[in-house]
Amino acid sequence: HLLGALKTDISAGCSLADALRKHPRHFDTLYCNLIAAGEQSGTLETVFERVASLQEQRQALRARLKKAMTYPLIVLLTGLGVSSLLLLEVVPQFQSMFDGFGAELPAFTRRVIGLSDWLGQHFWWLLLCTLGSLWALQHAYQRQPSFRLRCLGLALKLPVAGALLSNAALARFARTICASFAAGVPLIEALGPVASACGNPLYEQAVLRLRKDLASGQSLSQAMASNSLFPRLIQQMCAIGETAGTLDDMLARLASHYESAVERLLDNLASLLEPLIVLILGLLVGSL
Repeated sequence: HLLGALKTDISAGCSLADALRKHPRHFDTLYCNLIAAGEQSGTLETVFERVASLQEQRQALRARLKKAMTYPLIVLLTGLGVSSLLLLEVVPQFQSMFDGFGAELPAFTRRVIGLSDWLGQHFWWLLLCTLGSLWALQHAYQRQPSFRLRCLGLALKLPVAGALLSNAALARFARTICASFAAGVPLIEALGPVASACGNPLYEQAVLRLRKDLASGQSLSQAMASNSLFPRLIQQMCAIGETAGTLDDMLARLASHYESAVERLLDNLASLLEPLIVLILGLLVGSL
């Protein structure tokens, strides 16, 4: 259906970029701008190769990030589920057996039995409140930009996760702007779609500020220097690229650097989280 609609529009005289812009759900602004630049410069085949490579790299990065975040969450939820099952089903059965001993139980055992009784009495209220709180947080994150920016600002300050989020956004920024610049899209025009491609609202705002600074006459490296979200490495590499006329090459090198940094951080995160999660679950379930 989509290809049929594109064929009809092109047969009616539309350019490929204009035909693609009629389907924003499938083709974002960045994609359409790159295709338009390829049509204008007569390098559509090269631009298609760059777009395909860009999409593959973005998908691979997104998949790695999602996998890194999903595994520990599933393991922790499983551990909490097992602990709840022990407290709700297993401990009460032992409690009736302990009552027949006629001796005072150890303090830790009494606390576990008390926790089991409390959880049995308030389980459904606790579950309802937890689900309600999670829904409210998700709703606020999606609907309130100020709350979302505050959450992301706090996340960037976390030890390993903050560096991971920052490097992932910088990798997307460098790779996307490199593809746009190499395709012949003017830098100021490219920064609008590039902002939304960063995948992080904080960096999206920062890139839009870069666009305003560039429009006022500053160079890209000068505009970056006034924003703490862009480290000195990317400022210096862009300054070298602007001076030597090889900005697209420098951006490609930066993209590769930050993508490699994301790979290393993901490996480090996995090696840190796995023993930590095993330790927490071992203490929790073993204590019960």
